[in-house]
Amino acid sequence: EALTGTAIRTMDDRREAARRLHRMGARYVVIKGGHDDDGEETVDLLYNGDGFSYFKSKRIDTRHTHGTGCTFAAAIAAELAKGRHPADAVATAKAFVQSAIAYPLGIGQGHGPTNHWAYRQYGE
Repeated sequence: EALTGTAIRTMDDRREAARRLHRMGARYVVIKGGHDDDGEETVDLLYNGDGFSYFKSKRIDTRHTHGTGCTFAAAIAAELAKGRHPADAVATAKAFVQSAIAYPLGIGQGHGPTNHWAYRQYGE
């Protein structure tokens, strides 16, 4: 079941994409929601083949979001490498990225980078 050419716009679309990816062999699937245009919050989801877990945070209006997807993935990988359960790894990664966005470095022009030191410096 190819996903190419399929627009993923709604939460139902994300759930269906997660189901399809899971059927392709992934044990856990994370679909991030930071690019949604609607709402006051962002919602990432985790699918384990049996059900969904949702990770919500307040949307922060900023131009300093460059690298959030890569940062999120790396933080999940780091937590999994420490032996954390996938749901706990996603929750920590979500908090890490939220801090990185909430306390920007304020450097560069245009789409600025996130602050990877914020989580340790300012907490969750």
